[in-house]
Amino acid sequence: MTTHATFIAAAQGLTISGVNRRVTEPVQAVNTADLPLSYVALPGGGRGEPISTCIEDSKTRTIGIVVLVEAVGQGTNPQNFGKLAALMDATETSLDATDFGTVFLEYEITVGMQAVANINYWAISADITGRNA
Repeated sequence: MTTHATFIAAAQGLTISGVNRRVTEPVQAVNTADLPLSYVALPGGGRGEPISTCIEDSKTRTIGIVVLVEAVGQGTNPQNFGKLAALMDATETSLDATDFGTVFLEYEITVGMQAVANINYWAISADITGRNA
């Protein structure tokens, strides 16, 4: 199984087309000139679901990627909807092309709002889970 450090490094190296700035840890403030901006959320890990009674070493690694797209209230809904859809596709493409060092990679990409420094942003969140068995 890949280490937590290796899994986190793979997420930090993720390049998403259309993202202006990429940072390697959660942000405390946002410069709107940097939007869309991506960052790596807090990681996790644990024991995965046993595949069979013979395999007890299934471990998981988890991490999130957040893409802040636009401050809520900026632009129009159709503009923001189009940006979100395009960045969801770009995020999926990037995840499919990245080697996280695991046999199985699962992810879920959702759209919502993310607050940074008391400002809400339209955001894409990708929850990524890797496991070996």
